[in-house]
Amino acid sequence: MVHVVNPAPEPLMLEGVAAVEPVQIPPDQREKILEQVRRAPGTHTETTANFYCLEFLRPAPPAGVLYRIAPAAKQARFEPAVRALQSARRLRDLGRLSPDTNPESYFHSIRQWAVWTLEQGFDREKFLDAFLEHAKKSFARSGREWSEQVEVAVRRSAEGRWQDVTQVLAESR
Repeated sequence: MVHVVNPAPEPLMLEGVAAVEPVQIPPDQREKILEQVRRAPGTHTETTANFYCLEFLRPAPPAGVLYRIAPAAKQARFEPAVRALQSARRLRDLGRLSPDTNPESYFHSIRQWAVWTLEQGFDREKFLDAFLEHAKKSFARSGREWSEQVEVAVRRSAEGRWQDVTQVLAESR
């Protein structure tokens, strides 16, 4: 959930993508800042937004972390990821992705893996290995049991996703 404050009287239209970064704030100051945001003049809106991890090896920040729009230099650094995200949307809208699960979830997965593939320079084999390891960790976190049948299904899914990820990246160049 994102809390947006628009101090201007004109309607605010948020479109596109932007890199955000976590803000390191001591817990006692976090509540003070949240209260300042809640009291800020203007129109307050809470909305749902899609976020993608831009750095494969960086652990996810803990829940409750505050974020800010990253500075221009970081925005420029992630421009290839922006193009990949836009390409994935175009390909989805044209019906050129091949979902093997819920189409919306699949779309977000392809976007995420396209970003990670760009960042890590995955080739097919490295992608398949990373996808399998990521799935194993997800299963473990959710308390589900990994089996040979699950591994076969994940590997089959990874092959199809690799095809869509490479299509997205080719389109983004």
